[in-house]
Amino acid sequence: VVFNKDDGVSVDLTNKKNGRGAYLCKDIKCINKAKKNRRLSQVLKTDVDALIYEELINHVED
Repeated sequence: VVFNKDDGVSVDLTNKKNGRGAYLCKDIKCINKAKKNRRLSQVLKTDVDALIYEELINHVED
């Protein structure tokens, strides 16, 4: 997951986007725990929309 001033917060599956990044394991429990604790918001130092977590869950389930 990456945050930059131009695009905001986005899921980066290529690991090549510019900006402040955060890694999460590919596990639904891990993603849900990060959502509950607002961990991405803390690491990226910005608000992270719930849709980002849903997108991450969708990638894990595929």
